Amino acid sequence: MDNTEPSCFPLKDISSVVEVFKVELAKAEPNLAKLSIVLGFFETALTCKGSNSCPSLDKETFDALSGKFQALIEKDFSVNKEQKPATREFVVDVADLVWSCLSKSYFKDKPHIQNLYSFLTGNRLDCFGVAFAVVAVLSSTGI
Repeated sequence: MDNTEPSCFPLKDISSVVEVFKVELAKAEPNLAKLSIVLGFFETALTCKGSNSCPSLDKETFDALSGKFQALIEKDFSVNKEQKPATREFVVDVADLVWSCLSKSYFKDKPHIQNLYSFLTGNRLDCFGVAFAVVAVLSSTGI
């Protein structure tokens, strides 16, 4: 995963998050995992009970989460250097990997578990989150 420029950290407010999104979405191949981690961090922090101030995402926390995502991918999959299209079997393998990493004891209809942040910090995703995680893995491998 390409790292976000250190100069944008820490992300302290919504305008800094918007700027990261603008820069990333202007790219030909936006990094979905990066955007999901950033958005998930702020969504989780801002929807917690008792949260009165805007959280701050530092570079170390972001790098740890993106590193965990990369390690998950690199453990089982290689980068698609030949730019081959994904086969059905490959997509199923990616989906199986994501499903196997999920916690077995949580309510899948709980709000705010559709982003990679909730997956990387608590192994929880709803159905949309699983689909998004599969697409993010495929995108990260070059498919």
